[in-house]
This record gives sequence, structure tokens and C-alpha cells, in this order.
Amino acid sequence: MLTPGMDFAIVLPPPWQTEMPPLWPGMVAATLRSHGYTGQCHDLNTRIHASLSPEDRALWSMLDLHWWSDLDVFEQKIWPIIERQVVAEAAEVLAARPRFIGLSTTQASVPLTLRLARMFKEASPGTTVIVGGPSVYWIRQQDGGDAPCNFHNDERGRPISGVEFVDVFLRGEVEHTIPRLLHHLSHGLDPLEVPGAIIVRDGRWRSSRPPVPPLDLDPIPFPDFSDLVAPHYTGETLPFLSSRGCPRSCIFCNEHRIQTKYRRRSVSSLVAEVLALHRRYKVKGLCFLDLVLNADPMQLEQFCDELIAHD
Repeated sequence: MLTPGMDFAIVLPPPWQTEMPPLWPGMVAATLRSHGYTGQCHDLNTRIHASLSPEDRALWSMLDLHWWSDLDVFEQKIWPIIERQVVAEAAEVLAARPRFIGLSTTQASVPLTLRLARMFKEASPGTTVIVGGPSVYWIRQQDGGDAPCNFHNDERGRPISGVEFVDVFLRGEVEHTIPRLLHHLSHGLDPLEVPGAIIVRDGRWRSSRPPVPPLDLDPIPFPDFSDLVAPHYTGETLPFLSSRGCPRSCIFCNEHRIQTKYRRRSVSSLVAEVLALHRRYKVKGLCFLDLVLNADPMQLEQFCDELIAHD
């Protein structure tokens, strides 16, 4: 349950994997808490998945994920299945009276994200809705500003409705920008002063300067999974990230365009997080989400040696 009167609620709409807690909501929550904000994460993905029949859970199959982003299929096939649970989950988020609601989205979750944004704004107009995640990385020039491609036109090129219920889109790695954005919004300042912010103003897309990803990853707080350790996950692992980006630029891969610079954390930081996760959550395993784990074999070997020394 979310605690009433909190600053933020971070919401993860489906579809996403259900084996372990999502990494980025936990990282954003840890960052905001380190700046004095109060709030919680709300994993709609696993809660809705757990409430459905085995047959309906097949919608989370990798082979079916593309149906979620097809507006016609989503409305006709998926929404009738999940509507009841989505409405209940949205009501629980709003019951906490958060000042800010952040939606962590992928391309597949765009239609549901906009439905949720509308539900939140119609029920609580004073709540600020912020959308981030991979779905906001890809942009296009529109009306003199940068518009998130996935929120501008659907897969058939038709304009997407519902963006008017999103107050701010925030692109890039947000550890440095989201605390600043919440500060600006809390004090009535222009969100376009924050790098990576995109808004619709007077019916036109407006964007700030591109965000600069953090070069030093060690000062970033360890992800906080305290709201996300629940019986709905099917595995016994937690996600782990030892680096960001990739040193290569393979033409068949989009990741180097999303995270443009390869950065890795120090061995001491990695070991400290492993020990903290084990101590706090009694975790039995870690799932490394690095684009390339062995980009620096010597550092990887040192990391393994340090872990063995702590065994």
C-alpha cells in the first residue's frame, strides 16, 4: 500500500518481465529519496499479470508484446482483459495523494501509459504526470521542438491522442535531472530549464537542451527495491548494473544511440552494492543487465576476486 501524502509515486505499466523487480523504478526512487523526497514504487506490471488467468498471461510473451503498442489491438483485445485491474491499481496510486506521478514506459506500454495519464489527471488535476523510460529516448523534430516518436504517431502513422494528459516527458538517464525537475515544478519554475524535458505548450512540442548522462556512476545511490520485493515475481534474483552504454557501435544495434558513452563503475562500488543487496533483501542471485559485461575483462576478474574474498 502507498502511504497518503507522499511526494511521488513511480508507476510501471505492463508489459514488462515478471521474473524480478524492475531496475529503473528502484533507481529513480533511491535518487529521489536521497534528495529528501518521499514516495513509493508501484509495479502494475506484475500485479496485473498475477491477477490474470494463465491464458491471459500469454499476452506477456515476447511474441505478443507488439500487440500492446498497436492502438487498435490494444483497445479491442488487451484493454477489456486488464481494464478492471488497471482501474483498481490506479485508484490505489491516487489514494496516496502523490504530488508527482512518474510513469516508466517502453514502446509497448505507450497506449496504456496514456490511458493511465488520463485517469490520473481527470481524477486529480493538480497531480503532475511525468513520463520517462525507453519510450522517450527516440525523438523527432516537430513544430520547432523535439517530440518523443512513440508518443507522436502510432505504428500506422496516425497521431496519438492523450499526450495532453502528460505534463512533462523526461528523456535520458534521469538521476541528475529528475530531482531538479521536481524542484522546478514545486516552485513554479519553467520545466524547460531542466535538460531532457519535453512538454506540449500551446498545442506545440517544446523541448529543453539534451541531457548529459552522468559520467561518474559511483555517486549514484544503489537502487531501492523496498517497495518491489513482493510474491508476484517468479524468480529469486535482483537486477544489477555494473556499467552503462557500450564501447562498440554495431550497425544492427540501437543501444549505442540511446546510451552514447560507455561508463563503468569501480570495483569497490560494485562489491558494496552486492553486499548491501544481500544484507537487505537476502537475495540469492543477481541478473546483470549490462549491454556488455566483459568489456573490461581485467576489471571483471578483479570484481569476481573481491566477491570471493568476501565469501
